[in-house]
Amino acid sequence: MVTAEFVLDLDEGMLEYFREMVDVLVDRCGISRPEAVARINRQYANLEIAPYPDLMCHEAPEFWALPAYYGRGDPLLPPTGDPDADAHIDFSRLPIHPAPAKDSPYWTLGEGPRSVPQPVDLTQSLEQLEGERWPTPPPDMTSLVKAVHELRRRPVGDLRPDEMARLITQDVGLPWLLPLAVRHLKDTASGQATGGWYDDDLLYAVVTRGPQVWENSPELAHELRTAVDMLGDLSRHLRDEVECFRASLPGETRRWQG
Repeated sequence: MVTAEFVLDLDEGMLEYFREMVDVLVDRCGISRPEAVARINRQYANLEIAPYPDLMCHEAPEFWALPAYYGRGDPLLPPTGDPDADAHIDFSRLPIHPAPAKDSPYWTLGEGPRSVPQPVDLTQSLEQLEGERWPTPPPDMTSLVKAVHELRRRPVGDLRPDEMARLITQDVGLPWLLPLAVRHLKDTASGQATGGWYDDDLLYAVVTRGPQVWENSPELAHELRTAVDMLGDLSRHLRDEVECFRASLPGETRRWQG
């Protein structure tokens, strides 16, 4: 059967196995479930999967999941998920494959806030707001993965702009963090013109979310556009990303002027 998650024809046993592969990417790599599904879809879209137990089941789900995220290091062997076999691998130095293009068919779950919870309880953590507790990452995980896990346990009201940026860049907690981030950007944008310090990292993290995020949250997109309209002194790279954000909005024809 073809499910809403995967672009492959999977029976119930293999569906559960593929979901375990997704769990590996979410838990070990600190990415969102929609991105994890998209990576697995891209990696194995062209395979014909036999009924459970397919030959893939001769290996643990980690063996198939991790190459959808990590590239090959030196020596040129992909990570397997086996602690002994991977003992020689410094995961922090492995290349990371880019996520699939947001307009590709691999993004079956979508991402971003379809409805923003209001109000956000600033005393609660993402772990509490999402109702999902991630297991502690293994000791050999990258510092980024460990940081994402730790930040999910912090009250969202205590997160600094750079910490929100780190989570948003990984598409973690978008329904709760994007409204907070946009509000912060809007509140501080007016001071930028008079020489105030502006959170470039947070702005970059927010404007580089996929078009679907803003299609699902048009009011939030309008607030962000209002904020960027007040900005002038941005780097060329960041200005280009702002222009891309503006161009992605429905009915937007005027290019951002810096």
